[in-house]
Amino acid sequence: MGSLDIDSNGVCDTDDAAHCGPGTYWDYGQGLCVITCPSDINLDGAVAIGDLLTLLSDFANFCEGLD
Repeated sequence: MGSLDIDSNGVCDTDDAAHCGPGTYWDYGQGLCVITCPSDINLDGAVAIGDLLTLLSDFANFCEGLD
C-alpha cells in the first residue's frame, strides 16, 4: 500500500498501524501496510472467483504512459 504517517508526526509507527485497510497488515520492519495475500486482488480475505473476474475484466486493457 505504501508508507503511511496518519498521525502526521513524521514517523510511521504503531499508531499508524491501525489505519491499514482490509486485507493488509502492518509490517514493523518496513514501516508500512503490506498486502496479506497478493493473489487476493479485491482484498476480501480469500482468493476466489471475484479475484479472477477482476483480473479478467482488465485483461488486454492498455495502460497509458507505459510506452
